[in-house]
Amino acid sequence: MTDRKSAETWVAGTNRLDEDFPLCALRLMPARRSARRTKADERPQRWIGLLLSLVLLQCLLIPNVSASITNWDPLPTPVGNANFRGYAQIERHLGSWSLPNGTEIPLHLVLQSDPTFEPGPLGPGWHFPFFRSDFVRVKDYEAVWEVPNGRRMFFPRDRQEEESDEDEQIFRSRDGEWTAVWEKDRDEIEATVTSTEDPAWWFHYEEGRLHSFQMGEESPEYQVDWLGGSNYPRMIRPSNRREGPVEIVYAGRTPEAIRIEDRVWHIEMGKGDWTAPDGRSDYSDYRVNFLTELVNPDGDIEAFVYEKGELNERTVGVLDQPGITKVVRLPVNRLSLRDAGGSGSRLSRVGGPQRIPGRRFRG
Repeated sequence: MTDRKSAETWVAGTNRLDEDFPLCALRLMPARRSARRTKADERPQRWIGLLLSLVLLQCLLIPNVSASITNWDPLPTPVGNANFRGYAQIERHLGSWSLPNGTEIPLHLVLQSDPTFEPGPLGPGWHFPFFRSDFVRVKDYEAVWEVPNGRRMFFPRDRQEEESDEDEQIFRSRDGEWTAVWEKDRDEIEATVTSTEDPAWWFHYEEGRLHSFQMGEESPEYQVDWLGGSNYPRMIRPSNRREGPVEIVYAGRTPEAIRIEDRVWHIEMGKGDWTAPDGRSDYSDYRVNFLTELVNPDGDIEAFVYEKGELNERTVGVLDQPGITKVVRLPVNRLSLRDAGGSGSRLSRVGGPQRIPGRRFRG
């Protein structure tokens, strides 16, 4: 289980925790200047300035987020850490998927405080990074890959590659390990990301969702079906239509368990009281359920309680109106966690209307 501090609180949009937050916060203050300065006086100040610059540079350096075939460990995200969007998130390690070539693919369940995320099969906030993976062209010359291991990679457009037509664009990751072909056919958008080292590693996306993939020549091809066009993924082998090694077990559209090879996590769904992204209605108005209990293969139970807290004044963006903001008073969405040992903590965020291009809330 992830080590958690009690009464830890996060309010999205403020980028701070009530307790200490492990971000690099270095403030450089100008030294008072004397009326007379000599070269001997300036020499140590130059060294101090150089040292502070090196420390600041170390704080600002972006960590290596290469998605190479052998680097599939996700970024550490215990309670209190922020993801690349600045929202708090926690994660639960569910197990590993062993590929025929010996590669271990760790799989996680993540709760993120970003209010714009569409409710997945386990309700608001929860998602599986593997299934939420996406490839999005954000500009004519750059694209972003939400990697299945929960990382993010940037792909500048490769203008030296010959493109078949104006509706096809080729992007290459900054480390050169992946190549992506982005295509637009009328109103449909497709993208395929392929390893430059091993072309048998590829991921294909249609309309912003993972559609099919293969991870090595010895691994079979898998397809991801989205039940009824919803946010309920199902992994199958197209050759025989059998379930893949990673399965969300449903009773109708209610998840009952998560199976990773021979290990099973049981799920209990229930009700919660949270404000939806429009800032006015409740999630219950959209008739969604919440993950209330997660039981690991050893029988340990973790419980989750969703409730609204105090009102909080916040400036938010208006849905579907870029650049337009307004001041509203919204309740804070709170999540209380209780693990099998009885210890707990609390995660909170201000719910409210925000806008991410290409993401629309589905009720």
